[in-house]
Amino acid sequence: MADGSDFYASSLNEGVIASLHGVIQDASRHAGGYEDLIRHLELACAAFETERAKRHSLVFRETRGALSTRQLAVAKHELAEMAFSSHVSARVARALSMSTGHFSRLFKASTGLSVHQWVIDLRMDRAKTLLLENCDPIAEIALCCGYTEQCHFTRTFTREVGVSPGSWRRMFTALPCE
Repeated sequence: MADGSDFYASSLNEGVIASLHGVIQDASRHAGGYEDLIRHLELACAAFETERAKRHSLVFRETRGALSTRQLAVAKHELAEMAFSSHVSARVARALSMSTGHFSRLFKASTGLSVHQWVIDLRMDRAKTLLLENCDPIAEIALCCGYTEQCHFTRTFTREVGVSPGSWRRMFTALPCE
């Protein structure tokens, strides 16, 4: 099997283990020299049960405290739609019928990024595209990317990308934007 968790979660295997338990109990009543075999089968069943319980708790821990696949898809879609406006997190949380704090915790558990960082990444991708495609002033690009002040945009872009927006544009574009 490709995924080990499927093996331990299979109801067929649980039925096999239950039947095996019954066979072991019958065989232990009529041992007749098979004590070692019976003991090994008991150990194998115990190991299976332990591993199944461990995997169940891991799956529970991984899914508990995270957004479902559907919720994550809705959240990403809504964030992408509203990334260039204010109070994004609160609006998406409301769309998912959650508090802002709870949504933020679940989003980070699901993606590894805070909502704020995810929105910044989205804005920076948009800024890079706009910087390459046209010669609009950086202040206009800042507005298009959801920043009300060019200095805030420039500071964020420089922190995230490593160079200022103007330098980035000059490095990667052949447009004569002077």
